[in-house]
Amino acid sequence: MLVVGAVDASNTHNIFLKNVMDASLGAIIWWTIGHGIAMGTSSDSGYFGTDMYFLTLDEFSGKGGFEYAKWLFHWALAAVTAAIATGALSERCTLFAHCVFTCCLMGVIYPVVAHAAWGPDGKASAFVSKDHGDDFDKGDFFRDCGVLDAGGSGVVHMTAGIAALMGCAVLGPRKAVAQRTFKVAAYGPIFQTIGTLILWFGWYGTAAGSTVVHGLVGFGTGFGEVAAKAMVNTTLGAACGAVGALLFGSFKDSAVAGKRVVKLKHANLGARAGLVAISAGCAVVEPWAACAVGGSAAVIFISASKLVKTCGVDDGEDRSPVRPDRGGLFQAEPALASPRCLFKCLLA
Repeated sequence: MLVVGAVDASNTHNIFLKNVMDASLGAIIWWTIGHGIAMGTSSDSGYFGTDMYFLTLDEFSGKGGFEYAKWLFHWALAAVTAAIATGALSERCTLFAHCVFTCCLMGVIYPVVAHAAWGPDGKASAFVSKDHGDDFDKGDFFRDCGVLDAGGSGVVHMTAGIAALMGCAVLGPRKAVAQRTFKVAAYGPIFQTIGTLILWFGWYGTAAGSTVVHGLVGFGTGFGEVAAKAMVNTTLGAACGAVGALLFGSFKDSAVAGKRVVKLKHANLGARAGLVAISAGCAVVEPWAACAVGGSAAVIFISASKLVKTCGVDDGEDRSPVRPDRGGLFQAEPALASPRCLFKCLLA
């Protein structure tokens, strides 16, 4: 819906078909190799798994269905990564090229990143297995604390954003954009707004689900309490992102135009920028920090969007500005805004 609201009406059929292929083809790729690379027992390198391919019974049974639920959760995140990246390339590549891109992203690129950050003994994982003993050495990565990315700010959104940015730069601008004949369809703002609100609602599933899948429970709290906090912080991050982008974007555009300019696009994309930014630490930061994260993400997004356009990159839906910079910068958010995580790293 977000992409359809940003492309020519004649391409609506192709956009929906490609979205179906992202989920369908992606599920097959995730079943065969993706999940094994991402969530299997870590190899010596810490970048890919050695088992859990093809959902074999011995590896998934006897755990109350948790491993199956984990497979489903991570497939959804992998499909989101592919949809984000391929959505930015709309109106520029064939269905075959789209499918090849999806297979590479969901079968190799994303799983390696996911394993490093979320794998049982990933190179940068904060969820290292407890059975290694005191002599286990992770290479002193972040002082043995690892990277806490609860909802995928870096793993999902920075990966997708960089892939989108590289794809847009390599393929070049859309024909209509290059010829300066492109116009957003009359229904574009409607689809964009509805898509943003649906995305915001769906984000609660990611925020709450990550507390269970990653086991973000400690300090005397339970899953319910942590999940509730994650959803509150998600709400505040998105809200402050929308308000901040509307204010900052309007200020910049009004200064250029010499009159008051208010754009719905700024609020929609600002909310999504806030959601991306708060995802990393949604379960651990305090609510005031979630507001700061959302507001600062909005400022960074508006600036990054202008920079991307200045560089001549045609990303019609601003998917690359919304994701890579906040996904990377706000990986430090859990340590900076959560004293418990900061102390854990300092005292490791």
